Amino acid sequence: MFTYLPRSFFIAFCITALTGCATTALAPQSGFLGNYIYFATDPNDKSLMWWEQKGFDWRQYDKIMIDPVVIYFHDDAQGKGIHPDSLSKLTSQCRQEAIKQLSNDFEVVEAPGAGVLRVRAALTNVIPANAKLNVASTLLAFVPLDMGGASMEVEFIDAQSQVRQAAGMDTKLGIPTQVRAGFTSLGHARQACKEWSKELVTALKTNP
Repeated sequence: MFTYLPRSFFIAFCITALTGCATTALAPQSGFLGNYIYFATDPNDKSLMWWEQKGFDWRQYDKIMIDPVVIYFHDDAQGKGIHPDSLSKLTSQCRQEAIKQLSNDFEVVEAPGAGVLRVRAALTNVIPANAKLNVASTLLAFVPLDMGGASMEVEFIDAQSQVRQAAGMDTKLGIPTQVRAGFTSLGHARQACKEWSKELVTALKTNP
C-alpha cells in the first residue's frame, strides 16, 4: 500500500537528493576474480577496486573479445529474488551495450589472437529500483526517489598469452537525474552497464 505524504515532503526530499553527494560503497568480493589481495581503492572513485600489471598499456590492443556476461552474486546480493529470465536479459543487454560502444573504434572478435584483449565480466549484485514509487514521486515532485544499481567484477586478459593484465570490481548506483531509468526496476542496472562500457572505451583510447 502506498502511504500518502504531502507534496512538500517530496520536494524537500528531492532537493536533498539532488544536491547531496552520490552514495558509493565497495561491493563485497564474490569470488569471481579469485584472489583480491593486490587490489587497491581507486583514489578518484571510492567504489572502484583495481589492479593491473606494471607497465600495462591499454592502447596495445586494437581488437576486443567479450565473453558473455554472467551472474555471480556475492553472499549478500540483493538481486537473488529477481526472476532468472530478467537477469538473463540484463546480462545480454550489458554485453550488447559493450559491443555497441566498442564497435565504433575497435574490432570486436569472437576468437583469441594477436592484439586481442579478452574481457570476462560478472554482475555480482543487482539492486532493483521501486518503479511504482518512482512514478509516484516523479508525478508529485518531478524526481524519482528510489535508486537501483549494480556491482560488477571484470578481468582483462591478453587473449594470446592468456595472462591477466588488469582486473577490477565496482558498484554504480542510480542518481535522481536519471529519471527514465527509475521507471523500471532494472533501469539503473542497465545504466550502470552503459557507464562501464564508456569507461572501457576511454581506457582503451587513453591508457589512463
